Amino acid sequence: MNLGILSLISLFSGLLLFLLGIIFLFYSHGTKVSNYILAAFMFSNGILLIDFFALLTFPSFISSFPIMDHIGSHCYLLLSPLLYLYIVSLCKIDFRLSLRILLHLIPYVVFVGYAAILVFFNNPKSVNFNKNWQLFWFLYKLALHTQIAIYLILSFVQLNKYRKQIKEIYSNLVNINLTWVNLILYLFTIMWSTDLLNFILNKVQISKPWLSEYLLFQSIGINLILCLSLIYKGMQQTASPSAIVSSVKYSQTKLELGDYEKYKKLLNDFIAKEKPYLTPDLNLDDLSKKINIPQKHLSQTIHTCFNLNFNNFINLHRVEEAKRLIEQDIKEKKTLYQILSDAGFNSKSVFNESFKKTTGYTPKEYRKNIKS
Repeated sequence: MNLGILSLISLFSGLLLFLLGIIFLFYSHGTKVSNYILAAFMFSNGILLIDFFALLTFPSFISSFPIMDHIGSHCYLLLSPLLYLYIVSLCKIDFRLSLRILLHLIPYVVFVGYAAILVFFNNPKSVNFNKNWQLFWFLYKLALHTQIAIYLILSFVQLNKYRKQIKEIYSNLVNINLTWVNLILYLFTIMWSTDLLNFILNKVQISKPWLSEYLLFQSIGINLILCLSLIYKGMQQTASPSAIVSSVKYSQTKLELGDYEKYKKLLNDFIAKEKPYLTPDLNLDDLSKKINIPQKHLSQTIHTCFNLNFNNFINLHRVEEAKRLIEQDIKEKKTLYQILSDAGFNSKSVFNESFKKTTGYTPKEYRKNIKS
């Protein structure tokens, strides 16, 4: 038995992931579907790390029970699909577990099954066995790294679609975006890149033992940080973010011209009198209730009459308010941060972007022009 630091870290990480997976199976907050997928990700990751621990510590046991090794080591094929499904479950309110999800498990089943055939129906001492085994591992690594690259792309695309959709509902994204999921994907990308680099260096036979061990340390360390981040943020999700994206789709039945004019007048009058855009966390649902216009009709009116989504419509009024405050503050008694806050913005980056898009100037340039 060989208990090194790397094997101990693998054992600790694997057992911790099993424990966290069990917790999420019975976790009451958030959506059950997301929690189940996250638990599956934890279990798969835990099995992968326990198998790596066994490979380092009990190599004779692994060689005696090769199928167990393949069941564990090929769990890497489950990580990127499960992470992708978890992200989809967060971003889609109508996401449900179905038999179609099993399609994401096909690569894992195929390679475990193929490994079982090689073990049970081939003579390990034959020359053909070694050739078949080398071909198997090459195909496995090729499929693994291709699969991860595809699922990472799909995950980032899904998040981008979510952000575009959420702009139709919320005027400020700073409090409801999924930046933390981007961080998880970046960590997973770094972990995968580390493993890919280690594989390539060993394949071309230019790697050194110390370098290979360092890369393994880095991969397992990032893996642990990734999972702890998932747990920390996952437990903060008292409700799925997809619940934010209710079915605010434009009605299939077009509004009459008179309805547009009526809703537009109600909206403009309310905006001018009450200035709801000064509320930083204003959203479409709140505004529709205040004006007494159905949410989907309000969204459609803004889109049709102003050619803007809700986010841009509200920020346009905030920019006008910020311009007015800057023009009044000739002596520059207020900082730009105070002005953006008074205008209803809660993010400096959103303020600068919206101001430049509307006026053609940054807030600092606009203030300088007004002063001169």
